[in-house]
Amino acid sequence: GARYDREVRPTPEQLEEAVEDMVRRGEMKRCPGCRSPIEKNGGCNHMTCARCRQEFCWRCDAAYVRDEFGGFQRHPGGGCPLYD
Repeated sequence: GARYDREVRPTPEQLEEAVEDMVRRGEMKRCPGCRSPIEKNGGCNHMTCARCRQEFCWRCDAAYVRDEFGGFQRHPGGGCPLYD
């Protein structure tokens, strides 16, 4: 009969180790709100976590806040550019 190769899946520990390696190399960060891994694949530095909806600056992890009109301001005291 035909032999089928089983898909090799990493363990949760191996996945966590891979994420931490990417965080150390600066390829990924953890959300400052819920600690979920986040990868930036382009665009501006204003990030929104898909899990908890925390909005933060990719460069310095500071939270974004709403202004009195409901729009988002840059993070308080932040001198980070919106785009790199």
